[in-house]
Amino acid sequence: MSNLIGGLLIGGFFTYCYFSNHPDKAKKIATNVSWYIVYGYHRVTIWYEDAFVKEEDENSDKEKIKKEELEKVKFHGYNNGNIVVRNVTEEQIKDLVEKYEVCFVGKEIDNKLYFKRLEDVNDDFPEKEESEEEKSGEEESEEESEEQSEEESEEESEEGNEEESMVPCVRHFLQVECVVGQEKHDIHEHISKYYITNNVVMDEVFMKYFMKQWYDVELNGDYELKIIDNNINLVTLEKESKILLGKDEYEIKN
Repeated sequence: MSNLIGGLLIGGFFTYCYFSNHPDKAKKIATNVSWYIVYGYHRVTIWYEDAFVKEEDENSDKEKIKKEELEKVKFHGYNNGNIVVRNVTEEQIKDLVEKYEVCFVGKEIDNKLYFKRLEDVNDDFPEKEESEEEKSGEEESEEESEEQSEEESEEESEEGNEEESMVPCVRHFLQVECVVGQEKHDIHEHISKYYITNNVVMDEVFMKYFMKQWYDVELNGDYELKIIDNNINLVTLEKESKILLGKDEYEIKN
């Protein structure tokens, strides 16, 4: 240890003597050292910003973009043979529904895009009559719900409506063919995008939109649908018919 200290002192002494006799060289070396220190400082700063600050900014931007994407939904509208596809906010949907013969809102659920029909076409499907026990049970549940606070009931209602609005149903159909004259179109792949509980599908206006959107086929005349459902039943559907999709079953309405 003493040898090291002694060596440093002797080295420092000779260095001092050298630079004392050569001030220009000392100044030049000091300038270079200062420049390398400043250069090193900025290099480290740039590296830090690129590695951490920029990444944080990018993550923040991604979160903003993701948030904006979540606030918007895909909208399909069909009217007189024309289809409009656009991203809209849920508030804009209310103003768009009345402008189209049929329209849909699309959302991604479990990495799959589904479309829910927005037109009120469920009126033709009567609800099942409730038994007296079910009615009395509903009355009791209503009395119990009244005991809860308004804030809690509102939150539950909003969450329930949001969840129920887009509930995927089972795969009702194994194969669906649209027969137009001598042409047959296998359509079961894209029909799965509409497997949402309470969706009404395969009526004439739906098929005009569907075939135009996914197969670029104009349905201006007669056609029929050949269906094999998940119970291996063979079903032929005319254009005057439609199907209401339930969670585990479906209903045909002529």
